Amino acid sequence: MFQRLGLFLRSSIGRKFLMSLTGAALMVFVLGHLLGNLTLFADSTGATFDAYAHAIESNPALPLIEIGLAALFVVHIALGIR
Repeated sequence: MFQRLGLFLRSSIGRKFLMSLTGAALMVFVLGHLLGNLTLFADSTGATFDAYAHAIESNPALPLIEIGLAALFVVHIALGIR
């Protein structure tokens, strides 16, 4: 099973498929970040945005998420260059 997956990912179609997955994941990140930042306009006091910012900063998984995001960028760019 894993051998077939490896063969698929080494093919040109497999690389394009992986690039599309990483691109879609990056787009989901940007959309989520945009929606979170739009909470700035939710109320005049900015309390909703402050709660959003606090939720992100207090997330203990933030370093792992940042590493994963960086890995997505590297894989996407490397596949695009290749």
